[in-house]
Amino acid sequence: MNLSKKDVFISYNQADEEIGGEIGEYLENEKISEEILTLTKLNWNNADFASNQPITLQFSRQVGRILREMPSESTPKNKYMYYM
Repeated sequence: MNLSKKDVFISYNQADEEIGGEIGEYLENEKISEEILTLTKLNWNNADFASNQPITLQFSRQVGRILREMPSESTPKNKYMYYM
């Protein structure tokens, strides 16, 4: 997927605090790729040997397993603390 500078616009806080850029700075493709790769990190804080799932996918699947057991007439909680 090729993204141009106009595809992604970052807010003042992200540009100023996280990247150190100017207000309204557009992200370059390399920076976008770098940020996407940060979402694919493995969970090194567990005791599982040779885990092959990124923590983002692993956690969402665990939440899905919990929600699958809920009765269909109940409303699922949307706060993170309920799934820890």
